[in-house]
Formats: sequence, structure tokens, C-alpha cells
Amino acid sequence: MLWFPVKKIRKQFKLLLLLVLLTFAVWFTYLHISLVRQGKALRLHFAYGRVLNQSEV
Repeated sequence: MLWFPVKKIRKQFKLLLLLVLLTFAVWFTYLHISLVRQGKALRLHFAYGRVLNQSEV
């Protein structure tokens, strides 16, 4: 029976997952800041049932 270092693999997997999440957070923040500077940030419109014209969006 082969022996796998399960604890070491779990620790490395947690570190890898943390690294991926941090990378995504940094990328998303950079993207949002660049879009805000261009004036193209995602704007949420709360219409509450009324239809918006294209000029309002």
C-alpha cells in the first residue's frame, strides 16, 4: 500500500486555494478601478417593475 502525505497535500491545497482567491481579488479590484476611471463601471439600476428606456441605462 502506497503512503501519501495527506496532511502535506491538504496544506498545499489550502495555500493554493488562498493564492487563487487573492489573485482573483486583486484582478477584480484592478479591473473595477480601471473601469471606474473610464466611466464604464457596472451600475446597478433598481427598476422595481418599470421598464427603462435605453437612454436611462
